[in-house]
Amino acid sequence: MLVPLALAFSFLLQSTAIVREAPRQATPKPYIAPYTAMPQPPALPKVDLNSCPFEGCQFGKWTATAKVVIYSSWESTRKPVASLAKGNEVTALTGVSVVFEPGKGVFNRDVPMYGASKGDPAYMYQNCGEGEVDLWVHGRFLKCADLKFSWHGVEGCRKDCDGRWLSMGRSEWWAQIRLKNGTTGWVLVNDNFGGVDALG
Repeated sequence: MLVPLALAFSFLLQSTAIVREAPRQATPKPYIAPYTAMPQPPALPKVDLNSCPFEGCQFGKWTATAKVVIYSSWESTRKPVASLAKGNEVTALTGVSVVFEPGKGVFNRDVPMYGASKGDPAYMYQNCGEGEVDLWVHGRFLKCADLKFSWHGVEGCRKDCDGRWLSMGRSEWWAQIRLKNGTTGWVLVNDNFGGVDALG
C-alpha cells in the first residue's frame, strides 16, 4: 500500500514542477484610418462632384424659399439664364462642392489614428455629415474623418477634444436642377430651398 502512495506522490511533484507558459498575446496595433498619401494640401479650389455635403442631404423635389438665380454652370464662366420665384418647385439632380479656402485647425495632442502630432495643422475640406469632414494632415488626405475638434468651445467637440478649429474656410455648394419644362441649370444653394434636408 505504501509503494503506490509513494509513486503517486512522486508523480504529483513532477507534475507541479512542469511550468507551462501561457501563449503570449501580440500587442494590438493602433488603428490607422485609411488615407491617400499627399505631401501637400490639395490645390485650390478643390472640387468634389456628386456632392451632397451634410447629414440628411437629399436630391429630388425642392421648393424655392426665396428668389433664386439659375446659371448655365457652376463653374466661374457661368452666366445667369433664368430665375426662380419663391414657391417654385424643381427637381435637384446632383451637386458640386467647391472649396476656395479650407477650414484650418490645430491638434492639441498626438492622434496616431490620423498620423497627427500635437501642434500639427489640420485642413478641412468637404463636409460629409455627422461631424465628419475630408481632412488633410501631415501628408495624408483622409475622406470623411471623424474629428473631435471644437469651434470656440460652443460647437463640435465639447470635452476631451483632439484639437480646435481656427477658421471655417470658404466654400460653395452648387446643385443642378431640372425645371418642370425639362430644362436644366445650376443654382447656388444657401438656405434658399426647402426639401434639401431629409431630417427637416
